[in-house]
Amino acid sequence: MINDHARKNIRAAMDRLLAGTPLRSDGTLTVLTPAAEADVKRHVLTHRHTDLKDEFYTKVRTQGRVPDSERKLRAELKKQGATGRADRGEQATAGRDRDIHPRGERPHH
Repeated sequence: MINDHARKNIRAAMDRLLAGTPLRSDGTLTVLTPAAEADVKRHVLTHRHTDLKDEFYTKVRTQGRVPDSERKLRAELKKQGATGRADRGEQATAGRDRDIHPRGERPHH
């Protein structure tokens, strides 16, 4: 049956990826990679065989690894957080200056 064949290929692809021995992909641990590695369209994994997609991510985490998509998202959030903190710091400094010297008036020394 075609469905069984796809599942078998996806499982073999997952095993290769988790072992670090990809044949048809770059080996990254994203939802796209097992599909590419199994030579099936992405929707076959993400819509028809969601249990295998979930199993893949569970195995990735069990090995103590973080999926590449999650790692990239964390890095982006960290970058945005640092930028946001810097922006808030500038706003706070500007706010203090306004509070101390209303209407841009500065004391003359």
